[in-house]
Amino acid sequence: MTKNVEHTPRSVAADMFKTFRLKKAFVPFLVYAPERRWLTETREALEAELGPIHFMDPSEGLFGEIQASLESYTNQGRRPVIWIQQPDFEASAWRAALPGLNFKRGWFEREQDVFLVLAGPMDLLDLIMDQASDLRSFAKTRFVHKADPPEPVEKLRWLHLAGPSFRKEDRWEQQDSLSSMRNKLSLLRDEGRAPELVFVTGDVAHSGKEKEYDRARHFFSELAEILDLEPRYRWFIVPGFKDIDQMKVHKGDALILDHLSSQDDLFRIFEDRDTMALI
Repeated sequence: MTKNVEHTPRSVAADMFKTFRLKKAFVPFLVYAPERRWLTETREALEAELGPIHFMDPSEGLFGEIQASLESYTNQGRRPVIWIQQPDFEASAWRAALPGLNFKRGWFEREQDVFLVLAGPMDLLDLIMDQASDLRSFAKTRFVHKADPPEPVEKLRWLHLAGPSFRKEDRWEQQDSLSSMRNKLSLLRDEGRAPELVFVTGDVAHSGKEKEYDRARHFFSELAEILDLEPRYRWFIVPGFKDIDQMKVHKGDALILDHLSSQDDLFRIFEDRDTMALI
């Protein structure tokens, strides 16, 4: 039964060594890794425990090479270890080698007590599933993963004020909310967790009147002082529909706006000097 785990090169080598010592039957190992150097580290760690390993490239004549290597093997006190891997992965070589190994699975089980390792990138997994499904069905599978430490990520804290809609007169519910916001932001500042950017999206004012903007300006100034954020560089404000004083929109302006059907229409007006002069 195939067992899928994800480990570092050293832990995979230790698992392989444990299997080598405990099991005398033919148990192939399938080892995959995103980077070749991790496979190299795994093989070197295994060699440190077992001694020299027979290293072979996959090819159509691979089974014959394994046979010849086993026939000449002289260290009867230790099972032979054969590691099959390419310096640079080529799918065609594996396609030529895998059917033969898969077909000779029974021979390995009957005739030889050998420790066989097939190693390569993640693409090799698909090839083995397609070309050597019988071999894979009783092999041990290990995914070598040795991720580099992640780069430290700087967190950006920001405050979004959506539609404050300031009015000319004080409204108790809004004043309560604004007061609570001041206190909360002061606490965050003292804890070193204050926002670094402020986004205000309209409607800023309830009806685009000057007194409404005076109240908004006063409140935003208080927040800028609490947060120590320069409004010119750290504040971003996008007006809404009500941020236009409709009483100041003339009939001519309204006619122009009513006949604008796209952004392209607006650009054409801006680009026409004669039209802009009339406006």
